[in-house]
Amino acid sequence: MFKSTVDYDAAMVKILNCIIAGENTFKDIFEHYGALDTGDAIAECVSRGYIDGVIVTKTSGGQYEFSAGPNVRLTYRGLQFLENNCHYK
Repeated sequence: MFKSTVDYDAAMVKILNCIIAGENTFKDIFEHYGALDTGDAIAECVSRGYIDGVIVTKTSGGQYEFSAGPNVRLTYRGLQFLENNCHYK
């Protein structure tokens, strides 16, 4: 569980940077934050409109399911978020 918005933002920055790099598996992020926190952060990115091309659903058991199209990309908002939070590398 994230302990602060700073931790949450740092995870979202890592996710967005992975997308820019073309690494949509988020393997390192899952290993660092765990499945639930990574799912929360990806869902938050989608909810805020930072990522286009991803659909997020949450099962009744609390697990995330993601459906990504062939053109997952950052939106203007996503790029703006990265620029404003570039200190979380």
